Amino acid sequence: MKKKLLQADVFVKYVCLFALFVFTGYSVLAQANPRLTSVAPEDDLATVTITNFGDMAIDMSDYWLCLRPGTYRQISTLNPVGNVTVMPSETVTVSYNVDVGVADDGLSLYVPDTPTNGGFGTASNLIDFVQWGGSGNIRESLAVQQGVWGTGDFIVGSGPYTYSGNGTENGVNFWNACTVDAVAIQLVGGGTEISTCAGDGADDLIDVEVVGTGVGTNNGWVITDNATGEILGLPAAPPFNLEGAGAGICGVWYIRYEDGLTGLTVGADVAGLSGCFDLSNPVLVDRSGVDGAAIQLVGGGTEISTCAGDGADDLINVEVVGTGVGTNNGWVITDNATGEILGLPAAPPFNLEGAGAGVCAVWYIRYEDGLTGLTVGADVAGLSGCFDLSNPVLVDRSGVDGAAIQLVGGGTEISTCAGDGADDLINVELVGTGVGTNNGWVITDNATGEILGLPAAPPFNLEGAGAGVCAVWYIRYEDGLTGLTVGADVAGLSGCFDLSNPVLVDRSGVDGAAIQLVGGGTEISTCAGDGADDLINVEVVGTGVGTNNGWVITDNATGEILGLPAAPPFNLEGAGAGVCAVWYIRYEDGLTGLTVGADVADLSGCFDLSNPVLVDRSGVDGAAIQLVGGGTEISTCAGDGTDDFIDVEVVGTGVGTNNGWVITDNATGEILGLPAAPPFNLEGAGAGVCAVWYIRYEDGLTGLTVGADVAGLSGCFDLSNPVLVNRFTDGDCTLSVSDFDNLGVSIFPIPAKDVLSVQINDVVLGDVDIQLFNMLGQQVKANNGVKSSDAILMNVSDLQSGLYVLYVVNEAGRSASVQQIVIE
Repeated sequence: MKKKLLQADVFVKYVCLFALFVFTGYSVLAQANPRLTSVAPEDDLATVTITNFGDMAIDMSDYWLCLRPGTYRQISTLNPVGNVTVMPSETVTVSYNVDVGVADDGLSLYVPDTPTNGGFGTASNLIDFVQWGGSGNIRESLAVQQGVWGTGDFIVGSGPYTYSGNGTENGVNFWNACTVDAVAIQLVGGGTEISTCAGDGADDLIDVEVVGTGVGTNNGWVITDNATGEILGLPAAPPFNLEGAGAGICGVWYIRYEDGLTGLTVGADVAGLSGCFDLSNPVLVDRSGVDGAAIQLVGGGTEISTCAGDGADDLINVEVVGTGVGTNNGWVITDNATGEILGLPAAPPFNLEGAGAGVCAVWYIRYEDGLTGLTVGADVAGLSGCFDLSNPVLVDRSGVDGAAIQLVGGGTEISTCAGDGADDLINVELVGTGVGTNNGWVITDNATGEILGLPAAPPFNLEGAGAGVCAVWYIRYEDGLTGLTVGADVAGLSGCFDLSNPVLVDRSGVDGAAIQLVGGGTEISTCAGDGADDLINVEVVGTGVGTNNGWVITDNATGEILGLPAAPPFNLEGAGAGVCAVWYIRYEDGLTGLTVGADVADLSGCFDLSNPVLVDRSGVDGAAIQLVGGGTEISTCAGDGTDDFIDVEVVGTGVGTNNGWVITDNATGEILGLPAAPPFNLEGAGAGVCAVWYIRYEDGLTGLTVGADVAGLSGCFDLSNPVLVNRFTDGDCTLSVSDFDNLGVSIFPIPAKDVLSVQINDVVLGDVDIQLFNMLGQQVKANNGVKSSDAILMNVSDLQSGLYVLYVVNEAGRSASVQQIVIE
């Protein structure tokens, strides 16, 4: 076991010795070799690149750069770009911030321990050197001693200066000056400054050209921000479109350069370019910035629909989103189809009512002084100057126009008579052309706005609409309209619509109401011509309407106005047979034709007749009768056995469905007989005075019975005048009426008015009765038991005017005198 352990220990010792030998050998062979490979001198600055040409990494942090005494700087303090631990073939670039001679100077690279190992005047501490523009740099002799530079050698030309050797090659022959030349540039046509309008959406083409011939392997174009030096673009070739670059001043450069240039990147600082390059003079572009920003409807969105032409404000309220750019600003409204500028309002909200149908665009504009074409009526595409328009807010104006209407023949106001039963046709017409998908007609109450009707088309019959003023409208509207309902308020219409002007219809209301007979009913029958009052009493049911009123009686068959009585009841006795109609009338001033004898159908004006109450006047007329041969009185001798034929005849034509003859006792009115036809044989009738009558009557007559009192007749009838028959008996038959007349009975005055005087001669012995009868055989006055020699005064002032019969009869019953008299 110990032997094995010993053997293992010996093995380990040999392995360790071998590893140490290998590592030591590698360290001897491998080395770092830092060299200056690029120097770009500028005022107070040199950009220096160091390359590791060795085969091992090297930490360059503590190495030194030196131009002359007092310019010692360690690499770590010079803002190195790249890792200061430089790998083989890699580089580190620093900014050597000392007072560098751009035209001529020299630069040395020293090892880290230089300050503590002999200082910067010790040649062994210097490991590389370069000088340009002239010889004699204070470190030149040290470089010669080290064998890295030749006495009096310097690089001819301008920097940056680049090393082209392999790291072991030394001297000026392995350094090159930068010989590139970007020459000059100008705007095509000349000049090196130009102004553009940035942000207006129009191309800003900057066309430049190279003047002369440049030198350099590579070339290109660079656009920088003139204020900051930031590289804004590396365009391929002119012209360059700077629209969208924003406001400011930019510089356009032409560049010629050799391979190895760094920093030529958009967004980098042009001052950070490193390598062999040359920039031309700049062409300066002053970009006046305008930005119309963005706009939207307050609340969001960029499209809205309105109802144009409905008379309601269409307020479009927009707002700017973000911040616009430009010296001046404003608002522009254009026709979206044609681009015509419709308005230049001051500020939102914008009222587009009245703009008409179509789509318009609302824009926000920012612009610089000198803008032309910003005029109402011009084309927005013709704007010229530095400006920018925002996005548009589109307003779709659905156009409605109710146009204008008028009465056919002209005018917008008319009066009608409402409720008269005659059609009130209102004929209107459109003037011009309305606009809107849908159309119709609306009739409203002018006082309340209530929609009374939605008729299809004119003419409109307003009869029956009642009194008041209504308005007729034409409406044009789009789909979605609400509130267009009979009974609704027209002010509640909601949607896109327009009403025309109204045609006003003043409906003077008349209503004859209804009438009926007092007690009910609208038909009645009367007996016309019977001498009895036919009182027709009617009443109005409800309340009529109209300034004036009255009553009208017409012939129902012909319409002739028979009477215009003041008020019921109406006495139609004497109106004759037929059917008449009683009407109540309500009317306005100006009615014509309301005249007795005119045709009621010819009434003209604003009126209304009630329903009629029909009166069927059954007409009766007993006509007149007389003895055949004439006369209306006769005396006969009753009871002498000889026929007493009384032959009478009708004079004229009687009226009545039925007819007959009646014989009454003239003193009592008792009906003595109802003979069929004359002649009548009164032999056997007894003494007295009887009256013969002709009767015409309608069905339903009662009381026409022998033995009844003729005064009790009831129904529709008329009795003729009587023919009086004085019937004498016995000795009286020897004294005729004429004999008595010869005895002298004087009656005066005839006609009598107040007092009737009867004078009887004393030849007639005994007392007498004086009796006065009307034509119905009714006794109306009597003076009985007076002396025949007396003068009798009879008061007749209370009797109606007419024909009467006076009887003077002695106490024995013999007539002394029968006389017809007239009382006024």
